[in-house]
Amino acid sequence: MTSPRCPAKSKTTGKPCALGAGHGTTHRGFGLCKYHGGNSPGGTKQGQRLMAAASAQAFGLPVETTADEALEAELWRTVGTVAWLGEHLQEVPPEQRLVGAMASFAELYGSERRHLTAVSKACIDAGLDKRKVALLERTATAFAEVLRRVLSDLDVLNDPRAPIVVQRHLALLTPGGSND
Repeated sequence: MTSPRCPAKSKTTGKPCALGAGHGTTHRGFGLCKYHGGNSPGGTKQGQRLMAAASAQAFGLPVETTADEALEAELWRTVGTVAWLGEHLQEVPPEQRLVGAMASFAELYGSERRHLTAVSKACIDAGLDKRKVALLERTATAFAEVLRRVLSDLDVLNDPRAPIVVQRHLALLTPGGSND
């Protein structure tokens, strides 16, 4: 298999560049060569995007999931990314946030915030929260019925101590709950 070539064409001959993709750049194997703008900020950014896309395609393994799980996972990933970028940018003096290397972070922060809005809307449109609440309600109802049957089978359902004992042990399921 031949290695990828620089996608540019010669201005004089119109023929494709004979150099390898990313020749003489930090993104060797991807994007433009150094003679066709590969070392320019835009050429570097394009080369890095192509490298990232190739890595994701090469290393991304299939994961069995549902659409709801994938949507929720993307929501949490995006929330984490936005939080991290926001914290990172807060550590930089305001006058330096939009210049140099920080400009890329600021641009990515804005892009991820827009993505977060889109993913949040997709979650709402899919009724993800409503379905999660409904599932929790069904689970709680089923748990209560199982507990009622256990207490009935033990012939302690009507014992006045039963609600107190059950409440004390259910407190263990809440954060900071104790079995005092």
